[in-house]
Amino acid sequence: MELKTTSLLLLVLCAAILTSTEGAIPKCCVELSKNIPRQMLLKVSKYEIQTKYGVCDIDAVIIHLNGKRICAHPKVKKLLRKINK
Repeated sequence: MELKTTSLLLLVLCAAILTSTEGAIPKCCVELSKNIPRQMLLKVSKYEIQTKYGVCDIDAVIIHLNGKRICAHPKVKKLLRKINK
């Protein structure tokens, strides 16, 4: 009886941990787009910077465009700053 109770408690704890850490796995860029047309950059709603010093392995600019994420080379950041001015 004690083994069943322990197993059930362990199962409940695992389920609680899995549901509370949802989204804890980072979505890292692994490939970069180097040539993004200027017309697309004009439509960017927001962007984020990914660094290799964090959880992910490479530096990237994550562009959010029409609900999609595009991983771009860090040089794109300069173009985005120029466009936003």
